Amino acid sequence: MKRLKSRGITLIALVITIIVLLILAGVSIATLTGEDGILTKAKSAKEHSLLEEEKEQIKLAYSSVVADKMEKGENTTVSGTELEHELKFINMNVIVETKENNKIEILFSKSKNKYIVNGENGEIEENGNQQMVIVGQVVEKTMKNNYMDKDGDLATIPKGFAVVAGCEDISEGLVISDDPSDTEVDFENRIAKGNQFVWVPILDINDFKTIGGYYGGNQQEPDDEPYSTNEYTTEEIEYREMKQSVGIYHGFYIGRYETGKDNNGNAIIKKGVTVDYNVKWGNSMTDLTGGIVEKSRNFIKDKDIGGITTLCYGVQYDNTLRFIDPNYNQFSKDSRKQGWYSDNYNSVATGNTETNPSRVAGKDLIYKDNPTLIANKQKNIYDLAGNVYEWTMETNKASNKRVYRGGAYNNEGDRIPSSARDSSYDLTGSHIRGDDVGFRICLYIKAEE
Repeated sequence: MKRLKSRGITLIALVITIIVLLILAGVSIATLTGEDGILTKAKSAKEHSLLEEEKEQIKLAYSSVVADKMEKGENTTVSGTELEHELKFINMNVIVETKENNKIEILFSKSKNKYIVNGENGEIEENGNQQMVIVGQVVEKTMKNNYMDKDGDLATIPKGFAVVAGCEDISEGLVISDDPSDTEVDFENRIAKGNQFVWVPILDINDFKTIGGYYGGNQQEPDDEPYSTNEYTTEEIEYREMKQSVGIYHGFYIGRYETGKDNNGNAIIKKGVTVDYNVKWGNSMTDLTGGIVEKSRNFIKDKDIGGITTLCYGVQYDNTLRFIDPNYNQFSKDSRKQGWYSDNYNSVATGNTETNPSRVAGKDLIYKDNPTLIANKQKNIYDLAGNVYEWTMETNKASNKRVYRGGAYNNEGDRIPSSARDSSYDLTGSHIRGDDVGFRICLYIKAEE
């Protein structure tokens, strides 16, 4: 009987066929997704097309304004207000701001592309397009309003910092870190790598002023800032520069945590470290060296950072509280169950029941009746109420002493709430406040480079 010949394929042929198919598949994937791939080129073409479309809208609006001015016999230099009015007939999703030297900044809120237009001739300057900051990426150059959140709110991220993933919303407390790997995770068993700050928006510089707080249920008058004499103006100059920056950039940054220190005694702003307490403010009211004022100013010394750090001014502290409590009559007036106070210890969940929280920065305060509540965090800022008092640059008019704010672990939250002021202790010597006073660092944006 004659055997039929096998018409199947050999194993070797099958393997060769699979290898060839894999090679072809790899070539196809590279063709689609590689640096010069079809999808990459398509994406690039789409982005380029959008840029050209937005520029064309700007040119059309500019030409329309100039034509109207020529008809009326007016000067043809276009202002930001005029261009914005005309541009919004074409595209409502724009934010326009007039800059110096007849420059007009235009931000398209959907694409997050930014352009600089010359109001005298309508030219869109070279490199005028600016992509907005991406979460988790370090900013290489400080540019005003270089970050926009999902709600369209704007902030300026300074050079050397990155937005922390998970803390991206301005209204809820935008967090930045000098380490781009930081994310909003549970730091209970480890220390965060980066120093973190929270953006405090100030939409109107006229609202940026000190506010009377509460102590023992009674309202206090705000104290003096900045402190100056005929011979001492250092602080006044710094205060003026800080306030000018707040007006230009519409906000400032406050340390997310009370300040700790590393093994070398340098200031750090990280969750889980012991607060730097029992500290010296300075050598005197006018000698700002030798203490936490100097340490705050040197926080980013020798670092390539687009900001300037100082000990928190009272006006910064007050406006942070108003960011949290707009009417200044809830968290600012009664901070019970909102911070590490002596009247909270019997209410906290198991594991957080010690009568002294060891003054740890950002230690979560969780209540038995609401285990999902992290009570000592408001707008992503920790320990503004309780834990330790915080020295500021404020001066008490009556005592001519520096002011510390916010209550401590050995106080009651209704008697000495977050807005409380005290100045009972000297800055130096044997009357330095002990283990219940620390400090917090603030950062304001440097002028664009």
